Amino acid sequence: MAAESIVKQFCEEATCSVCLEHFKKPVTLQCGHNFCQACITHCWEKMGTRASCPQCREISQQKIFRLNWQLANLVELVKKFQEEKRGDGKWGVCKRHQEPLKLFCCDDQTPICVVCDRSMEHRNHRILPMEEAFLEYKKEIQAQLQSLKQEEKKLQEQRVAENWRSQKFLVSVKAEKQKTKSAFQRMQNFLEQQEQLRLSQLKELKEEMEKRDKENLTRFSEEISDLNRLITEMEGKLQQPENKFLRDPKTILSRYEKKPKRQRLELPPGPEQALRFYSQQTPGIQKALEECEGFLKEALVQVLRKVNVTLDPDTAHPYLVLSKDLKSVTWGRTGQYLPNNPERFDAVPSVLGREKFTSGRHSWEVEVGNGQALWGVGVARESVKRKGNISHTPDEGFWVVQTASWYDRYYGGTYWQMTASTSSQSTVLSDVIPQKIQVSLDYEEGRVEFFVANQRLFAFPSYSFCGEALHPYFFIFNQNTLKC
Repeated sequence: MAAESIVKQFCEEATCSVCLEHFKKPVTLQCGHNFCQACITHCWEKMGTRASCPQCREISQQKIFRLNWQLANLVELVKKFQEEKRGDGKWGVCKRHQEPLKLFCCDDQTPICVVCDRSMEHRNHRILPMEEAFLEYKKEIQAQLQSLKQEEKKLQEQRVAENWRSQKFLVSVKAEKQKTKSAFQRMQNFLEQQEQLRLSQLKELKEEMEKRDKENLTRFSEEISDLNRLITEMEGKLQQPENKFLRDPKTILSRYEKKPKRQRLELPPGPEQALRFYSQQTPGIQKALEECEGFLKEALVQVLRKVNVTLDPDTAHPYLVLSKDLKSVTWGRTGQYLPNNPERFDAVPSVLGREKFTSGRHSWEVEVGNGQALWGVGVARESVKRKGNISHTPDEGFWVVQTASWYDRYYGGTYWQMTASTSSQSTVLSDVIPQKIQVSLDYEEGRVEFFVANQRLFAFPSYSFCGEALHPYFFIFNQNTLKC
């Protein structure tokens, strides 16, 4: 320790009191103090005519100094000594004790020398040799780096898989769009053809009736004209005087007798029967169209069936208050005295929907109320854990999106986010908390998706539900209400 003090004093004596660095071309004043030649020259230029020693303030009548070659040589020796001492340790030199940094304090996370190791400051601290600390932390960082690379690889694989699924989905959508357009085009073409056929039948009936009317009109006109001529002759005969009237009365009578007997004109039955048959077909066509319309509506609804979810009170946590219609759940301030049946959640404030799904595609909406509160919605297996703490992950039987909060110490304030937990990680979905969420389940495809305003918020990777029943799931904490 004494040797270190002597070395320190030795280094201080080789230091200029003006620039606080090793002397450069040291000079000695009349008072005996030493300075760098450049330093004292600069000082005296600022002082003007009354030059003095910067250290003792002794006035020098003449600005006289002499070069101190012995001190210059001494300074070079000091520099060489310090360089050799620094070379003793590749980790550097302790600024306090001028000793090589050979140790590492794990508590303070800083290199120290052997003198620091004996001090009160590092007593009872975990101290390692620098090489050992280097290897230990290097190994730890390498392990973390490997973990990060594996996590990155998984994310890359998930991104590729998700992109592949997305592209496959878009291809399927395009194909379904083409199928839909083709199907409805065929239906439209068929209906147009049937419409044209029906209209052409009516047109034929109309033309046939007009033709028959024209023929009948001609025949009626001819017969009426013949009768009018005979009537005129007979009226003229009756106007004759007696002597002339009796000259040849049988002639006109014979003409009446020879008149062809008019047969009763009856309308051909063809057009009327055809129109009657046509009219009988119309109600059947209307009924068929109505049935087709109903079938299409039912088929389209079955593609994604809207579920009217009701809550199951036998599963509700004691702190959850259900509405009378079992359509909404609210966080209560005090627990209720409820039977501790096996179906009831007793640790996490949750409740299941009564509806169960083992096939098909289903969808339901949930109004989530206040955004700044803890809540979650989604799907759960019927066999999920009900007692004790649970984890909202698919491995535990939950496919859930939920809110999460964090406090910003720098800006001061609580911030909320939407998150979803898969088996490997928790994903931040959005910084905006929606007021309504749509939950979509495709049982056969093993997909659970969430939508906000018809935009997909998140989709879990596909899982096999293995025929097990699934239920709507609700989780709520703090003053908030979920309504389904």
